[in-house]
Amino acid sequence: MRTKLLLIGLLSFTFAFYACSDDSVSGVNDDPPVDEPDPDPDPDPDPDPEYDEALMTIWVLDPTPGSLAVGPAPDDLSWWAVTEDDIEARHCQYDDLYIFHSDGTFENDLGDETWLEEWQADEEGCGPPVAPHDGSTLGEWFTEDDEVVTLIGEGVFLGLPKVHNTAEDGQPEDDTIVYNYEVSNDGSMLEVTIAGWNPDVPEAVWYYRFIEYQEEAEIDPELVGNWVLDPTPGSLAVGPSPDDLTWWSVTEDDVEERHCQYEDLFIFHSDGTFENDLGDETWLEDWQIEDDGEQGCGPPVAPHDGSTIGDWFTEDNRLVTLIGEGVFLGLPKVHNTAEDGKPEDDTIIYNYEISDRDDDKILEVTIDGWHPDVAEATWYFRFLFQE
Repeated sequence: MRTKLLLIGLLSFTFAFYACSDDSVSGVNDDPPVDEPDPDPDPDPDPDPEYDEALMTIWVLDPTPGSLAVGPAPDDLSWWAVTEDDIEARHCQYDDLYIFHSDGTFENDLGDETWLEEWQADEEGCGPPVAPHDGSTLGEWFTEDDEVVTLIGEGVFLGLPKVHNTAEDGQPEDDTIVYNYEVSNDGSMLEVTIAGWNPDVPEAVWYYRFIEYQEEAEIDPELVGNWVLDPTPGSLAVGPSPDDLTWWSVTEDDVEERHCQYEDLFIFHSDGTFENDLGDETWLEDWQIEDDGEQGCGPPVAPHDGSTIGDWFTEDNRLVTLIGEGVFLGLPKVHNTAEDGKPEDDTIIYNYEISDRDDDKILEVTIDGWHPDVAEATWYFRFLFQE
């Protein structure tokens, strides 16, 4: 009997011990369990960087006085500003390219020479770019809402390589430079400022002014001058291919009826501008005339009225491009995708050939792509050089 009681007591004691040691069943610890914080939580990932599309182009320093300047405050750039003579001396700096690529990369294209200062060379002047400010690094860029642009990468910079946010030694912390910027409404000018580099004058500012880079266009000198439609049959013609202009061509009677059109001037200026001088009257087609009027001579209709001074350039494969609202050769309706007088981006591309006929200089122009069903369909225009 005693043995049985001892066994029961021992089992009871053992059960009580394990029950008290398990918080899930014990009443001794009434506090709920608390999840301990991660001692080193992962930070939230950075948001996707922003890229201001207005910057996504190629920039060069504006070759005008004041495009490089420095002073004690943003509204006081009186310490120094570049002059016309400085720009001439720094020609190698004023052809440097600053390229904001659309994929978020940034590039300094300095060519064979750039402007070197005394901290880079024995004396300042044009010379081969010096590492790391030699364009060898493809950097990164991003923008912020308050017109701030950040460049990241060894040796990448805007304006002057020496200037960054804490000094003028060309060695920015973490290879990172932050600039303030503003792009003009038409996207053709970029103004940049940077402060923090002068420890004694915190508001001191460097200012840089850039313009959008425009590659020099090729100009065929043979085209320069005034041209008129050749007042002979066939000078306006159209057909299913360049070798087959059988759909329609102008006759002697058409030329007489269209006398106002055969007086129009098509002017290729030597400075790369193009002009339609249509006088008081030109030939109007049905699509230009309101109220179901008939085609014939009449006052020019905008935008094909000669009011736009366009641009032109040529390419080696005898192509001439006109750019500008309402500018055209031959017929205003015809462009590279339709016959509605509304070319994409106000741009039309023509094929051309220049030859001599007796004492006359002849310009022959063709254009295709305007017919949706006949890919090779071609309009043909023939012009005479006007002395």
